[in-house]
Amino acid sequence: MASTYNTYNLLFTDGDFDLALPNQTYRVHKAILAEKSQVFADMFLIAQPESAVPVIQLEDEQETFALFLHALYNHDLDSYIPQYQRNTTKLIARTLDVSNKYEVAANPMLDKFTPYINRDWPDTLAGWDAVEEYADQLRKRLEEAKEDPGGNDQLPEPASAIRFAYLYAPSESTMEEIPKYLPAAFYHLARLPPEADVDATARGFWDVEGGRSAIFSLLRHQDMMCLYNGIYNIRNTAAEIAFKDFQEAAQGDEAAESEKTAMLEWWKLFAIQRLVGPNELLDPLAELKRLVDLLGEGSQLQEPESIVLRERAGAAYRKRMQKWLQKQREDIWKDLPRKFSLFEFFYYS
Repeated sequence: MASTYNTYNLLFTDGDFDLALPNQTYRVHKAILAEKSQVFADMFLIAQPESAVPVIQLEDEQETFALFLHALYNHDLDSYIPQYQRNTTKLIARTLDVSNKYEVAANPMLDKFTPYINRDWPDTLAGWDAVEEYADQLRKRLEEAKEDPGGNDQLPEPASAIRFAYLYAPSESTMEEIPKYLPAAFYHLARLPPEADVDATARGFWDVEGGRSAIFSLLRHQDMMCLYNGIYNIRNTAAEIAFKDFQEAAQGDEAAESEKTAMLEWWKLFAIQRLVGPNELLDPLAELKRLVDLLGEGSQLQEPESIVLRERAGAAYRKRMQKWLQKQREDIWKDLPRKFSLFEFFYYS
């Protein structure tokens, strides 16, 4: 007969062993746990039954131990691992520590949990845009509700994902094997201001005013080197687009000279400062996306300079330049591993 169980409490009606934590008891199957963990197998051998169902006393944390059991039973983990939450990576890391404690094979467990970190830090530009849209909508909802405008606790934290990579990912990695979540985590970290450091905020040095923050103390020296490389390279790329590449592409187009003049005036008066202005944070993916939207025929963005451009430059020309700008976004995204020197991430000493 098929086993029945409460997926939340992990109380199997046909279980033959109780695992008793300080505040929770789980009834499990000896054969299933012993097959996957020699530690459990040894415990079951020496356990002295005091009743029909023997009890083993454990001191593990309830949340992570339950998630560990769900993984051992191959349950769907979606309900137990929250999406886009600040502590998701920390929860997964602690659960893998439990798995290591009980000497469960590491790679199968890592394969179960890593997709949830990839979900928060996607490896595609479309996935990144979806996360950004979620964060933007969250901020709007919180502002309307007059709550924390940044939603910091409801959005993933990048340094935890970076730390997860060097603690739990394979130690020997090539560029093709860089963890999928790593480029996005580094990119987000690169666009945060210095005052976003949680420790500095806690000591009262800075006030992030509801913005997103990061736990910089989790980063190693080599992580900071990757971060600095990325900031330097991305700024250079943004500057090349702003001062050279776009203007060459716009001028070399087949559009009428009057349209080209309008496009270049718009770029110089408005767009350049969006990419490399002195007060702008490092986020060319967001700024290029905004510029793509501004060039659109039905754009809801009402900057005066862009309204004038849409009147002076034809839709076909603007569409070609939109396509060009989108290509720059895609190229930046694809090149993030190199910009942050992530192919060396596991080799720094």
